[in-house]
Amino acid sequence: MGLQWVNNSALEKKYVTQAFELGLKGRYDVLLAYYGDKLFQLPATIVVAQIKDEMGISITEHSIYTLKKRIKKKQRKSAHAADLVAA
Repeated sequence: MGLQWVNNSALEKKYVTQAFELGLKGRYDVLLAYYGDKLFQLPATIVVAQIKDEMGISITEHSIYTLKKRIKKKQRKSAHAADLVAA
């Protein structure tokens, strides 16, 4: 039995699978919007298995590492902007 993640997004599962089936350029953004940041805080191996179990989508661990880097970069930018506003 796989882990169950609460989907806080208005996106539906079918849109995520469709984005991957069509090979859309922003498919990982759609995946991130569907799951949110919490899933991607886990090790990449677990994330890959969870997505495969729940969505039937095969992705590489490298793709997850790249997505994690993007998330961290976005969080750093947000924190920096908040610091500038507070100053």
